[in-house]
Amino acid sequence: MDIRALIASISQDRDALEEFADSLLDRAPQIERDVARLKKAPGDRDVTADLFRGIHNIKGDAALCKFDLAVVLAHPIESIMSRFRDGDIDFSDLLAETIL
Repeated sequence: MDIRALIASISQDRDALEEFADSLLDRAPQIERDVARLKKAPGDRDVTADLFRGIHNIKGDAALCKFDLAVVLAHPIESIMSRFRDGDIDFSDLLAETIL
């Protein structure tokens, strides 16, 4: 990831930024529900897959809309979710808060 995205202007294309915001508003509630479901059943592979997909889609939407800051922020969350999905780390309150 290019750290310059953190200090560059947010987005040159206002329409693309609004499109990303709309997409995020659609996806965020499901991610919140999935995190809550995983707190109750951290071994649920279907919910884990849904949550990973939601985060991955946010990163993809950000890239399509050329919103680099969101890509830079979503990428490490996606990487952590990948490690959880693969069984390398356990689901925890800290992981839940990081995702949210």
